[in-house]
Amino acid sequence: MNEYRIKNGVRPTGDDMKTSLINGERIPKSHKVIRVFGCMERFNVDLQRYICLYGESLEKEDRRICRWLIMNLHSFGAFCYWKGEKPEYCFPEIILQAMDDRISYFEKYIDHCKDFMTYSHLKYIDLDLCRVNARELESAYATWYEFCYGKQTLKGDLKLMATILNRMSGYLWKLNRYLILKDGVDEIYWVGGITDFN
Repeated sequence: MNEYRIKNGVRPTGDDMKTSLINGERIPKSHKVIRVFGCMERFNVDLQRYICLYGESLEKEDRRICRWLIMNLHSFGAFCYWKGEKPEYCFPEIILQAMDDRISYFEKYIDHCKDFMTYSHLKYIDLDLCRVNARELESAYATWYEFCYGKQTLKGDLKLMATILNRMSGYLWKLNRYLILKDGVDEIYWVGGITDFN
């Protein structure tokens, strides 16, 4: 019988501001890798919520990409825990190519964006929240990388993962604009300056 990773019962071991990793090592909850885990879980939950609510309105390839991310984001956490030294936890280049292909497809239909946008429907707000969380996850990864490796140049799997994280937010941004166009909804842009409150 396999050992359970998460066991029932009160666990006061976290009351000292530390947490246990999968190998039993205890680290402070302020550790950079904990921020990566938190951002990863927030992005994962929000993406799950979006797929539950609106997944059927997506085209087949976009559902496939989003569901793959949901099922594999925890492996990204393991990738960071092992400091990028276990390639079995690195996202494959095929997911990067899939997002790039979809971005190229979206750009056949959408123009360059005029500026920041606001949204008139929860469907678009929820997807943009996923994009914002993807950006936050990318930032957490950058902070973690600098903590572990200083100013060393990104390379290998570490660079591939950084590229994929960057592409996720771009993919979600373009997907949202494509859905707005497909649904026949007007884009609402930020207008520079301060508007009249009257």
